[in-house]
Amino acid sequence: MDAMIEINGQKFEPIPGCPYKWDYGVLAAKIASKEWPERDALRQWILDDLFFIVYFVLKIPIANHPFVVKACRDVETGAKDYTLDVWAREHFKSTIITIAETIQFCLREPNEATGIFSYVRPVAKKFLFSIKETFQNERILHHCFPDVVWKNCEKEAPLWSLDEGLILKRSTNRKEPNISAWGLVEGMPTGFHFKRRVYDDISTEDMAESPDMMEKVKTKFDSSQNLGTDDGHHRVIGTYYHHADPLTYIKGITTPEGEPRYTYRFRPGSDDGTATGTPVYVSQKRWDDLKLTRTFNCHAAGTKILLPDFTEKEIQNLSVGEKIVGFVNHRTKTRLEVTTVEKLFVRQAEAKRYSFASGRSTVCTPDHRWWTGRWNGGKENRQEYATLEDRGGNGKRKPGLIRMFDGVPNIPNDPEIIKACAYLGGIYDGEGSVSSNTLRIFQSESHNPDVCEKIRKCMKIAGFRHRESKIGRKVCTEWRLLGGRSETLKFAKWCEISKWKERIYSFSLLANKNGSSKHPDYLMTSRSVGDVPVFGIQAGTGNYIANGYGSKNCQQLLDPSPIADQKLNPELFLPIERRLIPKDVYRFMLVDQAGDMDSNVRQRGTDSWAVGVVAVEPFSDDIGQSRVFFEDLWITPASESEAIDQIVRMYLKAGIIMKIGIEKVGVSTTHIHVANALKAYGRFISWEKGGNGVLLRPAGRNKKKMIESALAWPLNNGKMFYSTACPSNYVDRMKMEMRNFPVWFDDGINMGAYLYDVLKDYYFGMAEELSELEKKRRYEPKILGRSWMSV
Repeated sequence: MDAMIEINGQKFEPIPGCPYKWDYGVLAAKIASKEWPERDALRQWILDDLFFIVYFVLKIPIANHPFVVKACRDVETGAKDYTLDVWAREHFKSTIITIAETIQFCLREPNEATGIFSYVRPVAKKFLFSIKETFQNERILHHCFPDVVWKNCEKEAPLWSLDEGLILKRSTNRKEPNISAWGLVEGMPTGFHFKRRVYDDISTEDMAESPDMMEKVKTKFDSSQNLGTDDGHHRVIGTYYHHADPLTYIKGITTPEGEPRYTYRFRPGSDDGTATGTPVYVSQKRWDDLKLTRTFNCHAAGTKILLPDFTEKEIQNLSVGEKIVGFVNHRTKTRLEVTTVEKLFVRQAEAKRYSFASGRSTVCTPDHRWWTGRWNGGKENRQEYATLEDRGGNGKRKPGLIRMFDGVPNIPNDPEIIKACAYLGGIYDGEGSVSSNTLRIFQSESHNPDVCEKIRKCMKIAGFRHRESKIGRKVCTEWRLLGGRSETLKFAKWCEISKWKERIYSFSLLANKNGSSKHPDYLMTSRSVGDVPVFGIQAGTGNYIANGYGSKNCQQLLDPSPIADQKLNPELFLPIERRLIPKDVYRFMLVDQAGDMDSNVRQRGTDSWAVGVVAVEPFSDDIGQSRVFFEDLWITPASESEAIDQIVRMYLKAGIIMKIGIEKVGVSTTHIHVANALKAYGRFISWEKGGNGVLLRPAGRNKKKMIESALAWPLNNGKMFYSTACPSNYVDRMKMEMRNFPVWFDDGINMGAYLYDVLKDYYFGMAEELSELEKKRRYEPKILGRSWMSV
């Protein structure tokens, strides 16, 4: 099969080695020699070969490509029902499955019905339009299938429109058209049943901006399963746009045995799914054009990436699975966190050298996004990440980057300093501690005066900044290290300490009240360095430290919203039985209030009341966190009077409440009404300073950033639990808010975030202060015993 042939006016030249189903040259020769009747042969190929329809019937010349041919064969030979095809854009998934296979199915089974579903009906009609035009205009179908296809579809067919559907020649009088287009969120049919259902474009880039719409599509998708038949089948087709979009939901559906319900076929744009791979269909030029988009931002070779031991490694020397340092928000801080390199890639691209006010410089592609640190300013228009090409403020200067790591100097080659640091390291491992990111050494002046004197001498020799003070009736001396993170890391490195090493490495970067970092660095100049090899990283935290600055992940094509970018992971909100919640906890009640019923229920997009009873274990572990247990929840639209009644009921039910916090916005007087209602039951609330009532105020903070900084750290470290006795619908609401944060409702998680405003007045001791028996009781997993009582 080497010669050029022509079928249905479409010229065809085979590609050597391409896995065609048939030798079209041989078949064409047999038709030309009258060995095979033309109509019978063409009819058989159309019924049997998807590629034949795509190329010779739909007349798409660029379909003659090994990728398209193989994709057609895979669809033909693979599973027919419960299939999920997630392919790169521009890679023929809709042409092959939604259009070509639908035409083939109707020709094979003209008495059956196909329903095409998209998230809205106009999108589905676009697919139906292509099918409609093919049946109307392609004479090869009229010639080969006179028993199925109308010669003049528009005049002869009982139904032939995008609104009502298409009816071919058939021997039944069923109410469903042969092919029709429907929307999941609007325009869903009632009373129809389809043997074949195709779900295409149920997730789109625009829809990904509305978690509310994504959840509605998921619900409607489940409901649409009732539109099938016993012997029917369905396919789902699309491209990922969001970590919580409907395709992700469908991929996660399992059988009762826990196995994936859908046969999953994933076809990325390159052979290995990375930017450095060979494109599987589009030309190399087109692939290179795609690399210029924001899904392919990178660094030049030599960029230094921060490692967990606070050394640095050049980006080109990293490997997948290696540990590096990223960062996560925690309350008003940004805390460094160990993460993993998930993907690496390299390519050639135009890069620039950017020089900063500090004298530093970095080389990267112009589209690379860096952390600006401007997340706590209470202004929605402040970008968390920005390219160095973007202008900030009034446009007169470039946005500042954040110097998150200044490097740790090596210990001087001085025997006296080396000896002094070795002694201090041993003393710290034996007598030291760390709290509030400050290293301390304690020693008894009365019992060990010689040791105290030697510590003083070694501190002076090594040159560490510190403060010495007397504590405990002046019988104990404390040496507190000063100088913040740089001095702390220098002490840890020079003295080679081992105690609390991981905790010391998780120090925080505090932000000023006005939202600007303590370490801003402004762009001064930029110049092109030409076309150079550039390297990209995807880290588990969604970011990392490059050349001392906070850097956004280098995202790859087909992964616009990886799960690592999910701000609050609902899977980390853990269930616990009420009886397993510790007894000696502090209980707090939190109220995030909403407007009145008239403004709260009847208007789309308004918020709900959120009330929670939260138990906090009064001890923190080695990362400075206490376990938090949501014992009771209530999240719903309600009038103020209904909400006050519910608050009172939950307060009385909870037992001893240490403090109740109620959001105070504007001139609201909810807190006064709650106090008066509780007074009738003999419970007194004082809103004075130091009382058992706290007025929770946004205080000009960015609400989204306040929630993320308060909840991300305890969630990521397994510190947030909910009682299984909580109403399941409110727990589901909390998880939904976490999953779709920051672009959906946030009433419940905002209430939870206020907990840390209340806790700032409490000091919880460290877990290491507990006895070993108490640690075991509190922190080791509880295993239910096997006895006759547990049967």
